[in-house]
Amino acid sequence: MLTLEFAFALVYVCVHATRSTFVLGTAQQQFEEKGDAEHNFATSRAFAWIVPAGVLVSPGVSWMLSSYGSLWTAHVVCAVGLLYGILLCLPLAAAIPMSVSFAVFRVALYAVLADFTGRTFGSKTIGSITGILYSAAACFMFLQQPLTVIA
Repeated sequence: MLTLEFAFALVYVCVHATRSTFVLGTAQQQFEEKGDAEHNFATSRAFAWIVPAGVLVSPGVSWMLSSYGSLWTAHVVCAVGLLYGILLCLPLAAAIPMSVSFAVFRVALYAVLADFTGRTFGSKTIGSITGILYSAAACFMFLQQPLTVIA
């Protein structure tokens, strides 16, 4: 099970799921620090609506996966992750584009992982492999609290 493909999937899910969870857990606080309270928390409310609406990009992600494959689409996920990270560092005016790019990121993140594990490890082991990957990612996420304190 310790193959290059498994190592890729493990690093991919640990890094990106942790980033995703961090943003979900701190977005409102980050928006508040940028002045969202002065706007009656409109940005926080928009974020709460936009993120679940990310499911609307599922057909596009599916098209990318079937047209270009998991690895190329994983690169797109990294690029979109970089985009939302940059937008998150900007003033509050960039929060809506950040929310949209974050929503796309989350949908693509989990779609790529499911597609990659299914194609690479087969339908008989996808449940076990995915369970191991998500369990490892959950353990890795315990680093969030100390990293948040340090930041």
